[in-house]
Amino acid sequence: MPKTFLLWLFLLAFISPTHAADPCKPKPGAALLLPKKGPTGAYEVGVGISPHSLTKFNTKDATADIDFYFTVEYELAKPHPDAKCVGDDAKEIWKIFYNPDIEFLSIPEPQTPQGFHWLVEKNRFVFMTRLKGSVVLSGDFRWFPFDRVIAPIRMQGEDDDRTLLLRPSKWYLPDYPDLSREMSNLRVPGWTLARAEYVQVKNPWSYGRFADGLDFQIEIRRTPIPFLVRAGLPLTLILIVALVTRKALQHSREAQMSVLSGLLLSIFAYSIYLNDRIPETDYLTFGDYMWIGALISIFSITIGRLAALQPDKTPIRARIEFVSTALAIAIYFGVVIVAIVLSFQSA
Repeated sequence: MPKTFLLWLFLLAFISPTHAADPCKPKPGAALLLPKKGPTGAYEVGVGISPHSLTKFNTKDATADIDFYFTVEYELAKPHPDAKCVGDDAKEIWKIFYNPDIEFLSIPEPQTPQGFHWLVEKNRFVFMTRLKGSVVLSGDFRWFPFDRVIAPIRMQGEDDDRTLLLRPSKWYLPDYPDLSREMSNLRVPGWTLARAEYVQVKNPWSYGRFADGLDFQIEIRRTPIPFLVRAGLPLTLILIVALVTRKALQHSREAQMSVLSGLLLSIFAYSIYLNDRIPETDYLTFGDYMWIGALISIFSITIGRLAALQPDKTPIRARIEFVSTALAIAIYFGVVIVAIVLSFQSA
């Protein structure tokens, strides 16, 4: 009798729900757990984006590396007990729950460095993972170093026989306050976060098969101060030295020629440094025009100085010196004024 009683206890423990129904494993023959339909009769699936970093900008291809956390969440149509699965136990998730099959249109072939995690809490299913990839930027770098670009994470759900609507997830930010403030810790070296928001995108070629899309747009603006200080300050000093050469060394033509020759050599050497700082694009940026304006200004002053250093004094040489100096000053201050205006607009 005791042996029979122990055997029954063993069998009951083995076939109890805790052993027979592993929430992380699909049940043979069981139907997928579907989302609850919204007022329009469509499945409403929430998607959430929490960016971690945006690095390695490629200005020529207009791309950047992005690292972000991604969630899919929806309310289940039928009651389900709370459960949680992580790591290898969560691999068969889409054999249990409805998969909205979300495609990232602006991130070709994203990678998942941390695997899958999912849970059910208060009858709400939440799927979480971390994704990395190369995002295609929207915008250009024409106003460098005052440029702004948008890194759009374009998402679209595909479904053959159902209607699917993508909505911003309520898992991370229930009331959706100012996302720029919530994501102030986003790491974007050399840039500042200007705007972050969800944008609903209508898909004109859906025909009931392909759902409307959802964009998570991250707008960033470049921090111009480092470039302006590193590029503008040396060029300004070179221009000042070229302007005061005549007064400071007016009694020595040889000394003036030596100083002007040194300035020209320093300009060519400094151009190598600037070439690594100005983005490589197939068009000219404002930074290129700043550099071209500085070159024209310094060469203009040099030509005027050379004309004034000739032994035979004529009115035309004095005119050349005056016009070249005035042109250099006008170009320099014109670039400075435009830079100030763009800095205020960028801010």
